[in-house]
Amino acid sequence: MSAIKKFFENRKLDFKFKKAGGGHKLTDANTAQAACSSENKDVSSPTRSTSNDGTMTTMISDERKSAADAAIARLNLKKEYESRGYVKPARTMKAELLAEKREMEMAVAQASKYQAPAKVTLESPSVVTGVFFTCPMLNIDEPLMKADMEKKIEEYLYSHLLDEPELTSAMMIYTFNRNKDILKTCIETLSKYLNNVLENPNKPNFRQIRKSNKALNEKVLNCKGALEFLQATGFQLKKMKVNEESDEEDEFFHLEVDPDNQDELVEKLRSLLELLQVCEPVTMEVYRDLKIFSPKILASSSNKIEVSEDFFNVTPEELKREMKIREEAIKEMGMLQTKQMRERIKMKELRRYRFTAIRIKFPDNYAIQGTFRVSEKFLEVRHFVLGCLENDSIPFHLSTQVSGKITEDDKTLAELDLAPSSILQFSYDQNVLKDLVSLNLSHVGNSYIKSELLNRIDN
Repeated sequence: MSAIKKFFENRKLDFKFKKAGGGHKLTDANTAQAACSSENKDVSSPTRSTSNDGTMTTMISDERKSAADAAIARLNLKKEYESRGYVKPARTMKAELLAEKREMEMAVAQASKYQAPAKVTLESPSVVTGVFFTCPMLNIDEPLMKADMEKKIEEYLYSHLLDEPELTSAMMIYTFNRNKDILKTCIETLSKYLNNVLENPNKPNFRQIRKSNKALNEKVLNCKGALEFLQATGFQLKKMKVNEESDEEDEFFHLEVDPDNQDELVEKLRSLLELLQVCEPVTMEVYRDLKIFSPKILASSSNKIEVSEDFFNVTPEELKREMKIREEAIKEMGMLQTKQMRERIKMKELRRYRFTAIRIKFPDNYAIQGTFRVSEKFLEVRHFVLGCLENDSIPFHLSTQVSGKITEDDKTLAELDLAPSSILQFSYDQNVLKDLVSLNLSHVGNSYIKSELLNRIDN
């Protein structure tokens, strides 16, 4: 069973596309009969969300589950799936702006270094060479650069288009079109076409769409995957008369209706309407790129982690322009910042980075490192660390040298100023350690990273 079918099985939604109105290629001469069915098997899905750079969560919402359940009831499925204001003094502001200027200069210098190809030989734990992705939804575990993963996903979807045209084409629409407004318009227009046929089953004009139609071209065919969805619905491109009074012909997308199978067509169109609402894109997950460093390696390297330009949302040129603006602000110190101005600058800072490299140093001077989206919550860092611990039942703290212990797990890494890289200090809860000593179990608190992971130390 393909990963696409598993995706929809996991949402308790099975689309049974009947013989009537089967999908077609534009080059097909005859009507093709398309039928898709699902096996009874539950697949567990990831529960955490992903980020704000065009991808969406892999966990379907309660509303969408309800819509899926409603579709199942309507289709009368034979089988059921298992459920499972302060204004600062000018002197202080000037000092802060000067500090920001120095940071900006460092960022410009750093970003300028990484305009070469992303993949280079890793010579030091101080260098992170790029951001990689996996796609658990399609069982693609090999870490790839973003462009390579996008190509892999596209190849996968196109390879399944003939076998599962309805499901695959809908996923193509959601996956390939990242502009939310354009995507929404496309879905709404396609839904309108299907609703028109359902509400007016005996009116042929609702079953044909002129190829040159402005709305069709600007709202539907400009979206990748929409043409394939129309074909999967059963619309075939053919020459037809413009109207009964004229001999003029033009190309139309036409949906044939077999009077003997009209009920099956209605069932199929209703399923497709539900599909357009509950479908989701194929998403990529950031590959954590777990690295473990020994005390020897760390001692011979810089404490600063340099990252590639993949981690940034801006180019070196844009950083230089921002620095120029800050320099002008320093010269015009007569203008004090209001709270709103400071918040606006802060939001701009948060948007500067896309990813961050987080290194966690342990008391025994070993360290682990992983890559995260800046939009991920700090709780994800805790989960990452927890998965690497020999004793995962002992409470622990993660701290920065500047801010101390981080306790706001629900804040994003950007909000906590942990981008584009940060080094955290690990420590077990001292009260628990005291209890272990009283129980003659002090040795438990002296081990940190899993022994099997220590064999992966970068030398």
